[in-house]
Amino acid sequence: MGQKTFNALMERGFDSETANRLEKAGYTLSSLTTLDDNELISLNISEELIDIIRDEKRPAIPSETMNKVLFESRYTCCVCRDRSGGIIVHHIKKYSESHSHDEDNLVVLCPNDHGEAHTKRELQQNLTPERLRDFKQRWLERVKQYDNREALSANPEYSYESINQIADSVAIATAPVMSLQFADHENRQELGNSMKLSSIAYGEPLTPLPDTQVMQWRDIGKSGLSIGTPEPLIRPDYWREKEEYIRLTSLLRPVAFVIHNQSSTLVQGARVEIIGSSSGGITVRDQLPDKPAYRLIDVIPPNIYADRLSLQRQTEVVYHSSQWTLTVHFGKVQPKSSVWADEPFYIGSSAEKSLELEAIIYADNLPDPQKVKLTIEFEIENRRSLTIDDL
Repeated sequence: MGQKTFNALMERGFDSETANRLEKAGYTLSSLTTLDDNELISLNISEELIDIIRDEKRPAIPSETMNKVLFESRYTCCVCRDRSGGIIVHHIKKYSESHSHDEDNLVVLCPNDHGEAHTKRELQQNLTPERLRDFKQRWLERVKQYDNREALSANPEYSYESINQIADSVAIATAPVMSLQFADHENRQELGNSMKLSSIAYGEPLTPLPDTQVMQWRDIGKSGLSIGTPEPLIRPDYWREKEEYIRLTSLLRPVAFVIHNQSSTLVQGARVEIIGSSSGGITVRDQLPDKPAYRLIDVIPPNIYADRLSLQRQTEVVYHSSQWTLTVHFGKVQPKSSVWADEPFYIGSSAEKSLELEAIIYADNLPDPQKVKLTIEFEIENRRSLTIDDL
């Protein structure tokens, strides 16, 4: 990788496989500039790169900076960490906007992830500049830890056992690389790291609704008199439960996740955890409430209800006072694959706002938890409290 043509092409945005192929074919930067556009295109050189090498519309990355970036990354894509393919040095913030070849604006990617960095999803880029910086930082930390292991191995003062004891807490270069997105669990559609939710927010009753009328009045035919006969099968809490049912099902909207394993390593016991607060009108549930029964005879027997609760859920929400914890279990995630959450969670807000969340990805063989920033924009239609006449 030390050849002059190879370096010159890499500094101008070529991927390593193309640069190596052109060098082995005997081309130099000067000879390429003498070819016409059709000849360059026949060599699988993009129009953007043709403009760069022919007209120098973008100055080359300084050799010293290029070599440092490649060496620090060990010529490896920081996203997938797969060394079997080529690499390309990518500008985190486009050069046309940043005009910067600074080291902190450069990142090493494989051609596939380079394409992802330039691909826009429905709501946002898949590999945003923020995510690229995070991937780069975590990969450089792994490289340093891996180098420490190699340095220990070269030191005769350390035995094989002591090296492994020290390295047990150090992640090797094949550690899993995970990412997370919102998803439509029914249509298997990825929604990016931000989404919009629209719902109706009814005000809570200012005073508790009264018990359901449990007396049925019957005309006894004497001077217009009526007597009341009890209806013991009617549930006295029916109005209150129906009001809560309508209020929550109008407010809460389903949200799911899809998790990606971008590495070549099997992920064991993957789960996602989000901790939030109910202050500010946020409500989170792992399932919608059941429609209330009007008669006692229609209520689910306690033993059946308990059995249903005891079933293992993939998605769980637990409240601790005003704080809630959402946990989504994904289990095993095969290399280079995705797992979709089968169960959504439900979230709503009583006021329009932008909710910032931090999801943390855990796994049994993930050395460090990975953090993902998520945003939900709430669009709310506020309505007055429900009365018995509304119900």
